[in-house]
Amino acid sequence: MTVRFLFGLGSVLALASPASATKPCPELACAPGGKFDAATCQAKSSYIVVGRMQKVAHHREPPPTAKDFAEITVQVVRWEKGEPKTKPATLVFQVGWCNNRQEPPDGAEGKTFRFYGTGDPVVSKEEGGPQYLYFVPAE
Repeated sequence: MTVRFLFGLGSVLALASPASATKPCPELACAPGGKFDAATCQAKSSYIVVGRMQKVAHHREPPPTAKDFAEITVQVVRWEKGEPKTKPATLVFQVGWCNNRQEPPDGAEGKTFRFYGTGDPVVSKEEGGPQYLYFVPAE
């Protein structure tokens, strides 16, 4: 065996090892076992807002990532929990890998959803923007 072969084999094994794998995201706080639980979500949320998805700017990544890191602009209809003193007319959420990880469904623009949020809903985009645990269509 040549040194070149051994170096190549070592590189392949290092890249394939679990040590180089992306750490998995924790289970969704509002969907233990993969099923949405409204009571659990309400309890874990610091705010709940009902809003209309005004604009969805898609930022789709191809495989192997295969994720839409969309920017979702939501026009606030009403606050159901944790209403801030300064009430913004809109919230802008950025889909992330583990935070805000739920992607908007196709055809979501113009539809109303209930967002179960965590943290400060009026935090600036530069500070990470508002965070949601989960969102569902509003009745």
